[in-house]
Amino acid sequence: MLFVVAVLACSGCKKAVEKVAEDFMVNLITNNLWVVDEFLEGSVNHTNDFKPYEFKFNKDGSVFGQRASMPNEVGTWQANSEAQTITSNFPVAPHPCNKLNGVWQIKKTTLSSVNAVRLEGSTEFKLFLVKK
Repeated sequence: MLFVVAVLACSGCKKAVEKVAEDFMVNLITNNLWVVDEFLEGSVNHTNDFKPYEFKFNKDGSVFGQRASMPNEVGTWQANSEAQTITSNFPVAPHPCNKLNGVWQIKKTTLSSVNAVRLEGSTEFKLFLVKK
């Protein structure tokens, strides 16, 4: 009987730990502005296309690509801490923000940066975001 209680308690603990990890990731992302430090589409470097942008992620799942004196590019985002992914979608955004659409696999994250990749067909996209 004690074993069953311990197993049930561990299951609850695992979900609690996952919730803490997800909350931490969401807070880290939403409490800062982010800029694209590097963006590669295969061997094509699009980093300079993103230079005017700052990205603001919000807890309600919205994200804004902000440029000085220009309208914001509006999109959505969703984090999945268990799968270590972020899904982003800018449904009507022009280049370069439309290149952010898709499911990004987080390769490395720190308190001030995110390194992610995604595949589209045989093309690998690489994204390196840094906290402003």
